[in-house]
Formats: sequence, structure tokens, C-alpha cells
Amino acid sequence: MLFAAAALFFVSVLNAANVSSWFVTGNDVKLCENIRIGINYAHVVLGNGDKMKISLQKIDSYCSNGEVFDRMVLYKNGRSTKRSVFMQAITSRNGLILYRNVEYDRDSSDPLKSHSVYYVYDGDALHLTLDEKSIPDVFRFYGLKLAYR
Repeated sequence: MLFAAAALFFVSVLNAANVSSWFVTGNDVKLCENIRIGINYAHVVLGNGDKMKISLQKIDSYCSNGEVFDRMVLYKNGRSTKRSVFMQAITSRNGLILYRNVEYDRDSSDPLKSHSVYYVYDGDALHLTLDEKSIPDVFRFYGLKLAYR
């Protein structure tokens, strides 16, 4: 998303101001004390203690505990699913943003077991879906160290 590079910078500024959460709806950035993402709504606690519930369809990006999430179109096998999901923006370089998405394999023997899938986007367009072979090189491009759990 176009917000991601600015959002990563914004997080560093907010961390200096001791604010850790915000969300973007359209062109508005709203600071908040806490944001919790549910199935259909985000539950937000504003700085003054007021609480609000916002439809996830209205949120483009959000930051919770210093982690930035952008609404991105999900791709499978190189094709758009026409579905958007919130992906965690890990880092950016040369306009290319590395995202992590937590996904589930419904057809597996353990459909509730999650795994991380990494994507590189150029703006709103998918640039690359990472696989086991490409992860080390792409992480090195971004200056990230690979660690397995």
C-alpha cells in the first residue's frame, strides 16, 4: 500500500513520542491508545479513554504495539484472489515493501495450524511471493537475518 513507507517512518516518530497505536481511514490518521482487531471490527481506545468500534472495511492501515499492518490484495499462485487482508509490513527498500501474512491450510490435517507467508509488493502490485529458495536472498536484500523457530 502507498501508506507503508510513510507508515514505517511514522512509527519511528510515534515511538519517540511514546505513542504505539494508530489507524488510517481514507486520508485520516487517528492516534489511539490501543487498537484490537476482531473479525469484522476494530475496537479502539482513544487517548482520552473513549472507546469506539470501527468496521474493518473502513480501515486501510493500522499500527499496534509498533507493528504496522496494511490492507493488501491477497494473491495465490500469482493471481489476485480479489480479497484484501491485513499484512504486517516488515521493512521497505527501494520502494519495495516486504510483508508477512499469517495463513492457514484448510485442506491440511491440522487446519488451525498457521504459517507465515512473505510477499514483496511494489505499491499495490505484487512483485514476488517468497518461497523457501528465495527467502534467504530476499531477507539479505532487506538486511534481515533469517532465524528459524
